[in-house]
Amino acid sequence: MVLQDDNFTTIVRAVEEGRTIYNNIRGSVQYLLSCNTGEIAAIFSSLLLGLGSPLSAIQILWLNLVTDGPPALALGLEPPQKDIMDIPPRKPQEGMFAGGVGARILWQGIMIGLLSLSAYWLALSWGRTLQEAHTMTFITMALSQIVHSFNVRSMEHSLFTIGFGTNRSLIFAFIISAAALLIVIFIPFLREVFETVMLRPSDWAVVLGLSITPLFVVEISKMMRRTRPSVEK
Repeated sequence: MVLQDDNFTTIVRAVEEGRTIYNNIRGSVQYLLSCNTGEIAAIFSSLLLGLGSPLSAIQILWLNLVTDGPPALALGLEPPQKDIMDIPPRKPQEGMFAGGVGARILWQGIMIGLLSLSAYWLALSWGRTLQEAHTMTFITMALSQIVHSFNVRSMEHSLFTIGFGTNRSLIFAFIISAAALLIVIFIPFLREVFETVMLRPSDWAVVLGLSITPLFVVEISKMMRRTRPSVEK
């Protein structure tokens, strides 16, 4: 290690930056894999139940390229946590999915998938058309994934503690992804391309309710880990 400014505090800043970069990579990976797991869980469960695919091919492509992309990039710009230097050094042989990251990817992805499948099942049970059911599933999946990006900003700390606005890039990414989603819902010729339809107000209420659920579920799980840290260890 070479100090160009002969200042030992530079070492502390370098370690802090290195830890921040590593945490941000883990956060982005966790976000992308949990979103992909959610899509797989929703489609597989629906086919297993004999309900057909809840999403069309172009909707799945949109989710992977447009919905997930901006938040994943913004998570790489997450500022350092206040207590990042209080955390003991990780072991060199520790993998990317250690410390419960793999388990969180799995259960959070399944949660997103089940919420999206719930929208699909409710639409069909209410006598909605197949296109309406696909639209409800598509919006629920997209919005829940966008909301979930705020969950992975920190593995332990509550979003309400670190603050919604401390990562402005993520706020910007949220706006971009949400606006892109609304465009394919409200612009007529894009509705034809992406096989979506206009929803009734009651359907929007269900979709929005399901979409914000991941925020509260993950917040509760974080609170449980903080009160019982030995469980994950």
